[in-house]
Amino acid sequence: MKKNLNKNNLLKFKLFNLFKKKMEKNKIVWVVVGGLNNYPKQLGRDMDIVIKDKNKINKVQSIFKSCLKDLNINHIMYKEDFYGNLIIAFDKYNNYYELHICPSRISSGFFSVEINWSNLKPVGEYWINPESYIFKNYFSARKKNIKFLNKYNISRPLWLKLFLHFKLNEKKRNLLFFTLISLICILSGPKVSFLNSVLWFKKKIIKMKYAHSKIFFFKNKKIEKKTIKIVRKYFLGTWFRDVKNINLDNFVYKNIFNKFQKKKDNKIINFISMVLLFFISLNKDFTKAQMSFCYINNKNTNFNLHEIKDDNEKRIFKSILDGINY
Repeated sequence: MKKNLNKNNLLKFKLFNLFKKKMEKNKIVWVVVGGLNNYPKQLGRDMDIVIKDKNKINKVQSIFKSCLKDLNINHIMYKEDFYGNLIIAFDKYNNYYELHICPSRISSGFFSVEINWSNLKPVGEYWINPESYIFKNYFSARKKNIKFLNKYNISRPLWLKLFLHFKLNEKKRNLLFFTLISLICILSGPKVSFLNSVLWFKKKIIKMKYAHSKIFFFKNKKIEKKTIKIVRKYFLGTWFRDVKNINLDNFVYKNIFNKFQKKKDNKIINFISMVLLFFISLNKDFTKAQMSFCYINNKNTNFNLHEIKDDNEKRIFKSILDGINY
């Protein structure tokens, strides 16, 4: 199997240009909130979008699937996570494509920005709402420098305007500055801030129970070595963040993969575990562990495992996809 990054970049442009045309044809209003950071040189790993009419999510997914099929990108999966609806796909070179349909209110903690549909700006072939793109990429995802964003002088919300000014003119953010914009955010919209906090807590609970894939197990060392090589070549930086040889007796991994456990703990133990896991999940290393390709060396009969039995490269790739698309 070969990975052709140049063809991937060209095909990705072709794919999303086709998607744009079909969305226009179907009169669906949408904006991009992520994936244009290095545009027009290249598109991002995925494209994050928001559609105005949430009742058309299924229609948008069908449109994107038809675009993939038109370009002979046939390994297609639908996923739904705590951030929104995803369609992911791989082409014949095993390059990765993803469309991420995000909620119209983009939030982080008690902060949030709603798409302002009356203030859309062009970025090449696409449209963005500067406030939401700045918030999602600079504030939430903490991206360093996105050239096309620096020309926008936003006026509202005030806390985001101050954040952007500070980011573009100061090297380091400090606690005093964060406290200031937090107070402005809360005082300017206490009800929204409260609802955002509740939503953040709810997302954390959902995220704690989220499994990025099944737990992998290999028939022998030869298959293990070959599979990890394939994962590092095709899946790291796209679907998985790391490769981890785990122990399912470990408290964190046992609870991350709780849904694959054959015999569940009683309700009291499960509740206590969830409370402890909540605080552990606040650490950024938790997310990295959760989003990793996780495998075990010794078969654990207490969990439903996804065993890779064949050392054929194409069948290993297909088995990994099956483990993701559970």
